[in-house]
Amino acid sequence: MAHQMSPLKLFLSLLLVWFTVRRSTESDLWSIVLATMAASAGLIKVGAAGGRHYGGGDGVGVGVTTNVNDCFETYLQQSRNASNTYATAYRDCHVFDVDKRLLYAEEQQPTREGVTKAVDEMCTAFRDCAERESDLAFFQCNRNNSYKNIYTLMNVYLNSSAAIVELEKKYQEAEKEMLLCFIAADKQYLNSTAKAYVQLSRCLKGG
Repeated sequence: MAHQMSPLKLFLSLLLVWFTVRRSTESDLWSIVLATMAASAGLIKVGAAGGRHYGGGDGVGVGVTTNVNDCFETYLQQSRNASNTYATAYRDCHVFDVDKRLLYAEEQQPTREGVTKAVDEMCTAFRDCAERESDLAFFQCNRNNSYKNIYTLMNVYLNSSAAIVELEKKYQEAEKEMLLCFIAADKQYLNSTAKAYVQLSRCLKGG
């Protein structure tokens, strides 16, 4: 079973890698980085002569093989897949919320148009009153329009109030569904990354 490296051994390992990188070709760099990551997990021992060996009870090293690279390549690919899936799911949650709100707006469109029409007609009538030259005609016009538009104002008030209640309820439902969508995306991402890490650990240990 692999043991954790002490801070001193980890520092010596990183120092060795830095020294080797100075004298290595670019094609060897990836293997060196992977070896350092494995060393930090206690999977590689650093001998007195600077040789890299897999950690084993007998201290006999077999060197850094392509198997280690394959383990990390698989892990990195799984991590990228998990991240891409998470990003897509997260964006879908936002799109779902926007689509829901647009649907609610469409449902209230007839009510909105009715309120707008009633208010426009009422305002037009009062603007006509303002253009009357005679004071008597001006006040008579405003009196008549005020009495006639009491019904209009009451309907505007009641219809608007009902729409507010309906929209607030639906917006709350949409927000709840969006939050649940986010939680599901988070859960999927965490499960995927945890699974990838477990597989990496088993692979490095030869399991």
